[in-house]
Amino acid sequence: MNPILAYLLIAVQTLAWLLWLWHRRPQQDTDDNNPLLLLYASQGGQAETLAQTLAPQLGITAHNLDAWHARHPLKALNHKTLILIASTTGEGAPPDNAVRFTRTLCKQTVPLTNTRYHLLALGDKRYPHYCAYGHILDRELKRLGAEAASPIATVDNLDPQTIAYWQQQLAAAHGLTISTPAEAPYHNAILRTRILLNPDSAQPIYHLRLDCPAIPADTPLIEITIPQPHEQEIRRQYSVAAIAPDGSRGLDLIVRLQTHRDGTPGPGSAYLTQTLTA
Repeated sequence: MNPILAYLLIAVQTLAWLLWLWHRRPQQDTDDNNPLLLLYASQGGQAETLAQTLAPQLGITAHNLDAWHARHPLKALNHKTLILIASTTGEGAPPDNAVRFTRTLCKQTVPLTNTRYHLLALGDKRYPHYCAYGHILDRELKRLGAEAASPIATVDNLDPQTIAYWQQQLAAAHGLTISTPAEAPYHNAILRTRILLNPDSAQPIYHLRLDCPAIPADTPLIEITIPQPHEQEIRRQYSVAAIAPDGSRGLDLIVRLQTHRDGTPGPGSAYLTQTLTA
């Protein structure tokens, strides 16, 4: 081979390799230089939905706690104002996408520097550990020297007035205009089929097929209103497994029957898997 051609080939290969390394370099988040940091911990989707709705109004990106922590050490919270939206799961535990962050936070001994936070804790007063994870975040951040820029706000069953008041506090503290999220469109749905997927399991999982002609085909989450006798109705959010593209708009849900430690079923999953009739 011509020596000049060989050298050119080597140069091209080297350049391609360097470009490959460049594209694989760690990327800095666009929000790293912003004093505001919006983080959420979400199990069923409520906290994530609120954070994603709030993010464009703040001009920043919403991150779940573990995804943010995978790219940042805890000291990256220094000189930040945190906006935290946190749900509680199980017996007062953090949601799945906040477990690693919480473990690090609780073990941390080095104080945070010039860190402030606004905290919205989501929960349901029907459960004994109401907003427990939000209180854990509040306690641990204060232990490390962070300052609560506003009192922790606890929200029962996504109460819109409490959420709106917290948003007003947030807006006033930072000179922002934040609009209250619009009410999600309401659609009627009819249960067509419900199939138990694991009959031999102690934790039954069901496949539900609902007819909902008006729902958009790209709907990622739905909120179901669950009637309660002599009590205020409650709401639960569920991820959509699939929506039929054939125009029938059949809506597929995969739902596990949740059971509390005392043996009582969760009201949302019990309604969908036991009470709702075709």
